[in-house]
Amino acid sequence: MLTVRGLLAEPGLGLRAVAGLAGLDRPLASAHVSEVPDPAPWLQGGELMMTTGMLLSPEHAEGYLGRIAEAGASALALGLGAELAFQQAPQWLAEAADHCGLPLLEVPQQTPFIAVTKAVFARLAEDQYAELAKAHDAQRALTAAAARGGGPAPLLTALARSTERWVVVTDPLGHPLVAEPAAAAERAGLIDPELERLRAAGLRGGAVVSGPEGEVRAMPLGVDRLLGFLLVGGPSAPGTYERALAATAACLLSLDAERTAAAGRLAREARGAALRRLVTEELSAELADGLLRAARGGAGAETGGPSVRRLRIGALHVEGATGDRAPLLDRIALVAPGIAAFDLADPGPRSGGGSAGEPVAAVLLPEEGDVESALPLGELGDIRVGVSAAVRPEEGPAALRQARYALGVGRRTGTRVTDAAGAGSSGLLLSLGGPTVLAGFASAVLDPLEDILDGGQTLPTLRAFLDANGAWEAAAADLGVHRHTLRHRIRRIAQASGRDLESATERMDLALAFLARDLAGE
Repeated sequence: MLTVRGLLAEPGLGLRAVAGLAGLDRPLASAHVSEVPDPAPWLQGGELMMTTGMLLSPEHAEGYLGRIAEAGASALALGLGAELAFQQAPQWLAEAADHCGLPLLEVPQQTPFIAVTKAVFARLAEDQYAELAKAHDAQRALTAAAARGGGPAPLLTALARSTERWVVVTDPLGHPLVAEPAAAAERAGLIDPELERLRAAGLRGGAVVSGPEGEVRAMPLGVDRLLGFLLVGGPSAPGTYERALAATAACLLSLDAERTAAAGRLAREARGAALRRLVTEELSAELADGLLRAARGGAGAETGGPSVRRLRIGALHVEGATGDRAPLLDRIALVAPGIAAFDLADPGPRSGGGSAGEPVAAVLLPEEGDVESALPLGELGDIRVGVSAAVRPEEGPAALRQARYALGVGRRTGTRVTDAAGAGSSGLLLSLGGPTVLAGFASAVLDPLEDILDGGQTLPTLRAFLDANGAWEAAAADLGVHRHTLRHRIRRIAQASGRDLESATERMDLALAFLARDLAGE
């Protein structure tokens, strides 16, 4: 970087500093000649101002120097000569320069201003070339790190070394994946205020966040969709060199992220396909055990590995969700990349549709433990989960029916996670029969009773009576009728059907029929 001190050392110019020596390390960005009384409005900063001083006077010197210093000029060069205004810098100009802290240089008569200008721009061109060469070498180092493989870590190390800044790669949720140095992972939270905006903007996003620890820049990673962010931070704003390297690194990291995402997608689809077969087909114990190993990513599949003996399924539904179902599967892949999942809507890997009431996806859960530890529900939206019991691999279809049943119970009760074991044993038992069996059982029991009372009152009356456990006041209140009216209705139903509604066995039979009809409808 060219400074005032560096220009003084240029051979052949003969420049000499006579005042403002404290500012000799100021950078120079250009050199200009001006003889106007106030050149400050045309300055952009970093200029070497050159003048013969024909308009300078002791009365106006300090004001003149103060204005150009405030506008960002780095130094004032005074041309000397026998036919010019000054043959040496006057004392009053030197004192004004010292007062303003602006270096004052003398340009000898034998040195034309154009020679100074050429020297300044020649040095600037050399510095720019050196900067480009440095950037080229650094970019080669980044490319080599990316080409060697090993994920983003080697590339981040090369970027941090080349820019002397800390760098972090995060996933789309802002969670740090790799950092250089490792302690920089804690600084990923600096972009949290901008995270939602960045994710909404996708690959078009970007942010600069400044704070007490300096500045951090966030750049999106990905080619077709957002796969994460590159964060580059330091105590000050980066220059052109650092920004160029960060942009190169972002491109290389995007390619690496796409390769990783593609490989992960294939692995997830394979695990999901294995899980689909497990819970939708009747399989032998040996085949089911092998599919469970595949759904778990090959755990225990090595020769002599332990047999996988238990299967636990979760059925998921997003409240209020309609239309495209793929976002939930993408979200599961993001927050729990190792978990097997598939769309429940149809046999294809992606359905793209489904009603608002049905489960969206099935997932393979660990044999035991809290669901939240395997699947971060808080990051999946307004979601409900039905969880099956842990069963043998060949009992996969039964596990899925259990999970569906538990999910239905959870949606009715507003429970976020519902375990089949605690969702009612009678309903769980009925759920194992499948919708056709359930509908047939319900129709066989309830259809003969439907027309006993006028106006379709038979089944609502029976259901209210059973739900209230035979309590006349509670059932009548639920129906909005007098208890004597309810007694009369129940008596007529009992006489016409031949059922003894005082019998616990008869009541259980009817209650199971109503529950079977509910389950078949779901």
